[in-house]
Amino acid sequence: MTRFADAGHPGTWMQMMRSAVEAGCDSARSLEAAAQATASAIHEAFRESTVLVRLFATILAGELPSDIRAAAAQLAAPSGYALVPETPVLALLGTAGVEEGWRSRRRSRGHAGIPLVSSAFVAAIPMMARVLEELGVDLKAFDASDRQPYVEAGLFRSGAFHVPDAATATDAHGRKVISAQDFVRQYSVVTVFGAGAAFLGTPVTTTLICFTRDALEPGVSQAALTGLSHFRALTQRLVNDRQLFNAGT
Repeated sequence: MTRFADAGHPGTWMQMMRSAVEAGCDSARSLEAAAQATASAIHEAFRESTVLVRLFATILAGELPSDIRAAAAQLAAPSGYALVPETPVLALLGTAGVEEGWRSRRRSRGHAGIPLVSSAFVAAIPMMARVLEELGVDLKAFDASDRQPYVEAGLFRSGAFHVPDAATATDAHGRKVISAQDFVRQYSVVTVFGAGAAFLGTPVTTTLICFTRDALEPGVSQAALTGLSHFRALTQRLVNDRQLFNAGT
């Protein structure tokens, strides 16, 4: 079975997601290693469906390796924002897809680190804004006037999201949720789904996003939430010990 559509039942999706997560987290020594192995395992389990699978973590800029911090700073600079150690950044930790260049976070050109510097900045990225809003995040919490210079544990909650048709879905402002429409057309992307969850007692969160060729019902997002909740449980110790990135990064 290599397609989501072939599974035929959300319960089967959930079981396969959990199995992929367990394979990915086995013996991982950092959150980054677990995320990369998990993204690869999910992509392999549903190879005929998945175009791209990505796992992000929201981590304070001061804890990021230099390459991700530099990428986030570069994105923020044109809007007049400067990163400080307490700036939350949505950092790409794991990636797998049909193109060779999508199988390492170090090859990502535009999503290595997305700085969450303000509600306006995040809202300008429709997919990320929708993901965060579906997870119960008040985007205004990122505004300097509305928050202390840190992310409080509990700002995020667990949740799932589902974009049934990547070619047509729009946000409240009429913008395409998946703005990269060339990517959607070239790779025949239909349903985009995923989930997010916060690590207990920490400001670190994790987000899973899957781009697929199948037209999938909303139940697939609940399968993603089940898998991501399992990922969080298996990697909580790594976050507690601040083993976030591979040694030497």
